[in-house]
Amino acid sequence: MAENEVSRVESVSREDLESRLREIARRHHPEEILDRLELTHLVQVLTNDALLVGDLYTRTALGQILDRELPSLPVALRALAQRADRKGPEDTSLLMEVRRLPEDLKAVGDKCLLDVGLVGQREFRGISLIDLGRRSYEVASRIMERLAADPTLSRFFKENQLAALPIEEEVLFLQQCSRRFALYADLLHWLRADNPESREERALAGTQPATLSPGPGAGAIAAITAVPMIEEAVVEGEDGSPDPSPSARPQPAGDRVQLPREELLAAYERILLFSALDIPALGERLGETVVGQSGAIQALCDEFTLYATGTHNLNRPPSYLFVGPTGVGKNYLVETLLEILEQGWGLEIPLLILEGPNYTYPADINELRGATRGFIRSDEDGVLTEFHKKSATSPLSVILIDEVEKAHPQLRRFFLSIMDRGTVTDNRGKVLSFANSMLVFTSNIGYSDLRRQAAPIGYGDQASKDRRDAQDVRRSLRRALSPEFINRLRPIHFDHLGPESLERIFDLELERIARRFRDIHDLEVEVTPAARTELLRRGTSHDHGARHLRARMETLINVEISRRIKSDERRRGSGHNRTLKYLRALKTGERPFDLDEVRARVMKVARARVSYHRFRVDLKDDNFVYEGVKEPS
Repeated sequence: MAENEVSRVESVSREDLESRLREIARRHHPEEILDRLELTHLVQVLTNDALLVGDLYTRTALGQILDRELPSLPVALRALAQRADRKGPEDTSLLMEVRRLPEDLKAVGDKCLLDVGLVGQREFRGISLIDLGRRSYEVASRIMERLAADPTLSRFFKENQLAALPIEEEVLFLQQCSRRFALYADLLHWLRADNPESREERALAGTQPATLSPGPGAGAIAAITAVPMIEEAVVEGEDGSPDPSPSARPQPAGDRVQLPREELLAAYERILLFSALDIPALGERLGETVVGQSGAIQALCDEFTLYATGTHNLNRPPSYLFVGPTGVGKNYLVETLLEILEQGWGLEIPLLILEGPNYTYPADINELRGATRGFIRSDEDGVLTEFHKKSATSPLSVILIDEVEKAHPQLRRFFLSIMDRGTVTDNRGKVLSFANSMLVFTSNIGYSDLRRQAAPIGYGDQASKDRRDAQDVRRSLRRALSPEFINRLRPIHFDHLGPESLERIFDLELERIARRFRDIHDLEVEVTPAARTELLRRGTSHDHGARHLRARMETLINVEISRRIKSDERRRGSGHNRTLKYLRALKTGERPFDLDEVRARVMKVARARVSYHRFRVDLKDDNFVYEGVKEPS
């Protein structure tokens, strides 16, 4: 009986069930991949007591599910829409009923899977349970697809976490359950067959399987999505009269906030986020990764105190000029900052990078606002219009203009209005606000000449040289960039990297490379002191900074080790073609996407099959030596 079969299954832990199912799939269906979502689903089917209680099969319900046109659903949907009109669009119980319909259909599919696979029952009152199971999952996916297409319902489900998967992924998973029903049933069949007691003849339980309530449907979408406009809140003053909002109170003209509602809310959100931020701790974390730039980091963190107190101008984006030698971490500081803030705040911070050398002609600027009407591609949005779609409601976004001195002067003039008013008009006349963005321009003006300059006689101390260098850089900036552009920026200077800084960068970069080999190939990488000294010598460049060091390490460590382990690799195992097939099914949307599952499968197949677990880089006779080290037996 079904109860006896399931009781035997329930005596096994979920981990053991997953292990047994995985082994059955490997033995009986070696060409198929059973992923984690599928294993979890099958275990839930096996351990769900509700599938044995009540009546999930009734002739009316089964006929409705198997009918290709689903004549009963429109009736249910219209009835639900009428109820929505009566109850109002914010009735949560009604939304819960909408969500329950595909769940009820999925329960029928699960029940069919249990009966066909574990119990061995193929029909019920002349109806094929295989067809019924497939059809139940299919209909559930179609209804979920309609729910996913509706913004209000989709948002409701996400906020209330009613689905184990995002609603779009659940649609794909239900479709997969329909397509692979026979495979799942066969796996449960072999799970039953592996148990000697289960080979005895069994009769169906005397109780009728469970009832499928007609339930509500997606026809209430039209009523539920009629969400009224949110009215502005009115705050009463002490005398009971309406208290004007801060933007309505008398303010100096220069301080009056003139942002659209959503962007103003985003600006206030930024103030709250920065006010709760431990800025000294942020500086320490930045200093651990961006080496040798404590002055630049401190200057940037000082700026963030204005964000935290809300005393910066909300109408204009803060604008900075990161100036320093090439390869010392100007761009890296921005990238690291955003990574830390995203981790701490749990949100994505939009970043737009514009390469100055790509804008060497005046016409190139049209790419930013969009081509003028009548010209080629004038119907397409400009780069800033596309970026504004993501940045408008974000509390913080960053526009990074790299090597600004190499761009045409028209690019710098273009950004003057954004730095002044926080807005720019695109090719269709739409005003784009970037008040919530942070503008960062980078430049190495002046530093490329300092290396070639000799110190004047009588001025040998380092402090005097640093002052002269700073003066030379400022003069170079003012010669290359216009005063109206320079005066709108807060300059932040970056220093040359000294030997100690390069050693720290070497250690960080070596750990990054070693971690990749450790995670992917289970291979430890070690560099001898002699090799380390030589790598630092070859990677040190006053003109190119850390960029040159990283390039040398990439070539002499990462590339060379990869070449050697590929040449030492033994015959590759099977699974390459199966994993390719699995990835292509994910790309075409045939299977739901699980990032951890995909990464684990790809890395398992990509792992090198070598006879050692340690790789050493050494130096002998001024040449690097690469060798795999076998552990002593």
